[in-house]
Amino acid sequence: TNSSNHDLISLKLINNGGTNYSYTVENAWTTNAAGDGTWDDPNMWDGLSVPPDNVPIVIEDNITLDQDATVSSITITSGKTFTATDGTSRRLSINNGGNLTNNGTYTKNNETIDFEGSGSISGSLDIYNLELNGSVDPGANTTITNTLEIKSSGNVASNIVKYASGSNLHFNTGGNFDINVGTDEEWSSTNNPHHVNISNGSSLTLKGDVARTSNGNITIDGTNSALYFDHANLGHGSIIINGNLVVSGGGKFEVKPGDGNDINSYDVTINGNITIDGSSSFYLNNDIGDDLYVKGNITNNNIFDSKNRLIKFEGTTQQTLSGNFTGATNMLHYIEIANVQGIAINSDVYIEDMITFDETNHGNIELSSGDLILSPNITLTYNGSLTPDESCMIIPSTTNELRKEFTGNGSFTFPVGDNTGTTEYSPVELINLTGTYGSSAYIAVKLADAKHPGNGATTDFLSRYWEVTQSDITLTSYDIDLYYLDSDINGTETDIWEIKSSNGSTWSNLGTVDAANNKISLTGLTSFSFFSGGGPGTVLPVELLNFNATKKDNTTLLDWTTASETNNSHFEILHSTDGLEFNNIGSIEGMGNSSSNQYYSFVHQYPVSGYNYYQLKQIDFDGKY
Repeated sequence: TNSSNHDLISLKLINNGGTNYSYTVENAWTTNAAGDGTWDDPNMWDGLSVPPDNVPIVIEDNITLDQDATVSSITITSGKTFTATDGTSRRLSINNGGNLTNNGTYTKNNETIDFEGSGSISGSLDIYNLELNGSVDPGANTTITNTLEIKSSGNVASNIVKYASGSNLHFNTGGNFDINVGTDEEWSSTNNPHHVNISNGSSLTLKGDVARTSNGNITIDGTNSALYFDHANLGHGSIIINGNLVVSGGGKFEVKPGDGNDINSYDVTINGNITIDGSSSFYLNNDIGDDLYVKGNITNNNIFDSKNRLIKFEGTTQQTLSGNFTGATNMLHYIEIANVQGIAINSDVYIEDMITFDETNHGNIELSSGDLILSPNITLTYNGSLTPDESCMIIPSTTNELRKEFTGNGSFTFPVGDNTGTTEYSPVELINLTGTYGSSAYIAVKLADAKHPGNGATTDFLSRYWEVTQSDITLTSYDIDLYYLDSDINGTETDIWEIKSSNGSTWSNLGTVDAANNKISLTGLTSFSFFSGGGPGTVLPVELLNFNATKKDNTTLLDWTTASETNNSHFEILHSTDGLEFNNIGSIEGMGNSSSNQYYSFVHQYPVSGYNYYQLKQIDFDGKY
């Protein structure tokens, strides 16, 4: 009979030399084959009633859990089957100190096994959900099919759990969790979870010099939810995420500082995407070797602090950078392009220290919908024998620019080109830049593999143009070389002029192109503008920046400025009282040829009362005007 429901029976021994009666008090609730095979059928139990909570259970007949139950322990005997649920989500709770022993067959079916405190598991089990509220030894043969959930006081002790594909290791309900090698075995070098979830204010610190792998995604969600990767300063450690890293809802991912050198490196490899939402954060540290290797895209909408560490792009398809990558916190310091498909910049990105192109697996940096901003001290590195060309360059557009900051005089090569149909390298070499530099001084380059819409040449021209601009630099002087390709040449190359325009509509001719080297080569420039190649009908002899008339006492002061002049003999100043018929009232000698700003003025001594109209007439040395 059942030990909790027995009657008092008096036995009298008769010494008759035969077999006597005996009485055994059972120490557990046991199943009975008389029922319908479900837990809630009283006939399934020897005591002919469903077990109350907190009693030991022995499965001696096949049975299915079709209700929630709480037991002190449960044992499945040899040859018998315990089906964990009837298809509906059921919870089997095991008291503190209880055990789950399988000597028969355990069949998972959308159940949750909940250890309310410490306990142990023995035998071979595939458990759908396992929930730990204390220190539990899972034995040597426990596999999690769906979720291992670690509550505030829970941990895996002694042995390790195994994780099925698609399963989750979930740290939940707050609390600070440490995982050390050999003590807490939720995640080690030999038992890698598929997905990892950290939520509801839980924080997980990974300790020990091992390589830990998440075969799927890591999701950190919720205020104060965090994953910390902690240095043990004994050897090398790493995290490998074969899926995505998602940090949301105020969560944090951080690699803790360690020894400060490259002896004990703690690197992070993410083979999927990194997504940081508008309230969350991602931190590397300043230790040499604690770098980030990523094969997917990076999207940052709050804090992505790479410190001074390397981010190496190792994907096989084009990777993207989107969100916030500027400012003291979110700027990138060192990046390496080790992806033959390159990366795309979808928002402004600031690089502080170095861009490296891998010798073997290099690709381009494409400015899709953002500017790439390089610090004054930036270094561009090409590994091995690699040199910049159409396979390792930066691709701006007519709307997105490559920007280089300056704090003083110098030279810089903008390794730019285009990817319009055919990838083509057409760099801009800025040489001997001098000037006065403000706090936000920079030079920027845009380009297009096309004829500039304001280029009026019809026969001899380049189907390529560059826009070079500056900010916060005055008293500028510089030389510049701009390289084009044979495919850009239309007409006769030796008849193509180097042309420059401040507004894209009026152009000045600065000489013929360097056909031997496929370049436009200009010296002594003092302003920045559009550059291209054109021909007759394209350019004006002067590039006029302004023409002003100002009433001064009883006279009119006329002044004008040219940005460049070609074969300019002189100017005539014309006057009219009706705007129809003009008369010459004076002339000013021109500079002939010039590529820097020139300033002119003329005083009209006798303007009429009322309206006065003025024209400026430019005359070449050959008489053309």
